[in-house]
Amino acid sequence: PLDSDTTNTITIGSSGDTIAFAGTVSGVGITVVDQWYMDTGFTGGGDVYLTQNWTTSMGYSNAGVLGSAVTQSSGQFSFPSTGIYHIDMIAYLQQNQSTEDFIMYGQIDSSTDSGSNWNAFTSNVIAGNGNQNNLTRFPYYLYGIFDVTNISTFRIRFGFKSIGTNTNVSAVRCAFKRLGDT
Repeated sequence: PLDSDTTNTITIGSSGDTIAFAGTVSGVGITVVDQWYMDTGFTGGGDVYLTQNWTTSMGYSNAGVLGSAVTQSSGQFSFPSTGIYHIDMIAYLQQNQSTEDFIMYGQIDSSTDSGSNWNAFTSNVIAGNGNQNNLTRFPYYLYGIFDVTNISTFRIRFGFKSIGTNTNVSAVRCAFKRLGDT
């Protein structure tokens, strides 16, 4: 072990040398980055789980995808490997009528049993005043850290609750980054 009272240096090769590994190297750096987006928006009216219209960003040039892809079925996202994941979601909210106040409660739900049971593991709330202009768009950001210990049964999904009937939700995007081993 390295001792805090002494200076320890590990030298591998010479300056400018290339280092090649013959075996498997694990737990080093970010190994998965994936992005998804909804190709259509929706208008609120109660509780909404984002179950359809998801598209992966892998087909776009410079999309910034790394490693194996996160997969999605009916809005349930599955992970390609175990580990600690940072999950981001952003959307834009727009009021259709200037007289309606709104409050929106967004959340990322997690399941450890293939989607039979769900728990909110991170959430956020945004409110809009009824005196706002019809064209006012509010950005909504949500993130969480999820420890995936079983790729067969761990899932996440995105949802909004208490959406006003005259609130549009658009430009929904999410990103998944595997930060390290579990």
